[in-house]
Amino acid sequence: MAKKQKQSKSKPSRDPERALRNKRYAIAALVVVAGVSAFVGAHTGLGALNERAIEHLTPGNPEVAIAWPRWANGDVWLPQFERDRLAVIVRDAAMGGRALSREPLAEIGTALYRTGWFDEPPEVRWTASGTIEIEGKWRAFAAAVRIGPREHLIDYNGRLLPLDYPSGHSNMIYLLNPSQPKPSVGEVWGGEDLRSALDLIEMLQKEGLLEQVAGVDLGEGRSSGRLAIISDSGSRVVWGGGPDHLRPGEQPTSVKLKRLHGLLERTGRIDGGVEFVDLRGQQILIERTGG
Repeated sequence: MAKKQKQSKSKPSRDPERALRNKRYAIAALVVVAGVSAFVGAHTGLGALNERAIEHLTPGNPEVAIAWPRWANGDVWLPQFERDRLAVIVRDAAMGGRALSREPLAEIGTALYRTGWFDEPPEVRWTASGTIEIEGKWRAFAAAVRIGPREHLIDYNGRLLPLDYPSGHSNMIYLLNPSQPKPSVGEVWGGEDLRSALDLIEMLQKEGLLEQVAGVDLGEGRSSGRLAIISDSGSRVVWGGGPDHLRPGEQPTSVKLKRLHGLLERTGRIDGGVEFVDLRGQQILIERTGG
């Protein structure tokens, strides 16, 4: 009898706790079941909504906004025909892509990088209005390597750019007689002679001596790498080895620059108004070959 009384006293204290726990478990289970049911029931509808959103954000001919390279004065320096070509590449890569994923963006960036115009794949993004915006680091042309009837543009690192013109029509300083063959677009044009010529062009620009320079002859055969400036009047000013590639017996770069500045100050011409100038020796050599 005492045992029975003990059980009846303890029961009321445990039942409320068990009931409360069971109630919590039941509520949680109902929430989970309801959530799963809602997801399963609406799965087809969400898929259709996603497809409609993609269709809205990916028009058949999406608008493209490319941040074109510009001169310091704000003018775009890339020719219009090349801009049109790149815009077509972007649209072709974007068409049929899934706008709610990064796949078309990566494809566009890769396609533009392969053109040879960028140092790295450009940043490509969708805007809320469905426009494709593109920004990247462009390779700017520094000179044109003349081979036969064509001039091939290169940047300051010597990389071949995807533009070439008939000889004399690039409006760039041209380089003659490179020792290495033309590489693929985007690759560096090999040869110490070509690198030296680019270094010379950069230095003359900083010195304010580039205005009358039409081209640079890189030399041939045993004289390969002996640079000669070709003025806009057709005269030749023999410079010698590049700024960082002096040859034995040549005067230092500082002396050569002083001589060029002197010629410009005295005659108004870096070529001194004559047909041939040699800056390399102990004394500047000036020759007038005409009558």
